[in-house]
Amino acid sequence: ANGAKFERNFKLVTTFKTTNMCCFVPRRDGEEGLVIERFSCVGDILERFVELRLPAYAERRNRMLNTLRNEITELQARRAFLQAVLEGRLELMKKSDEEIVEGMKACGIPALSDPEKADSVDGYEYVLRMRIDRVKMRAIEELDKEVAGKRAEIDQLEKETPSSMWMHGLS
Repeated sequence: ANGAKFERNFKLVTTFKTTNMCCFVPRRDGEEGLVIERFSCVGDILERFVELRLPAYAERRNRMLNTLRNEITELQARRAFLQAVLEGRLELMKKSDEEIVEGMKACGIPALSDPEKADSVDGYEYVLRMRIDRVKMRAIEELDKEVAGKRAEIDQLEKETPSSMWMHGLS
């Protein structure tokens, strides 16, 4: 009793009335814009929030998976490029752009820089702009480790659900 009086005297406690709980929420009919919706309790507000937020986590998860898959594709293409150069299957010195492109295609290296320009060196800039000191066996080993790391990330993300991602974000 003394504790409650102390808290009240020093204004450490505040009470709120929950008879008028309204929030702006997106329209349910699919139209653009917001409407004011009345809620009977805080739990209803939270349920409505989850209804709106959970699909965003599903979209985020899919976007992250696509990004990781694209990164793996590029890393594997870089590895294939380095492997072809080191094995002598791909010669770049004293070659014309057309010969370089043909060599890239023969080695199965995709035009990831600009897929629309697969018949020109512009499509292969992501590998042709690599530093010359990257053309060594150790770089291939490093790329293999990166690919393994990205695959582990994908495996972990595929095990996640949108709601578990949300819960991890809250902690």
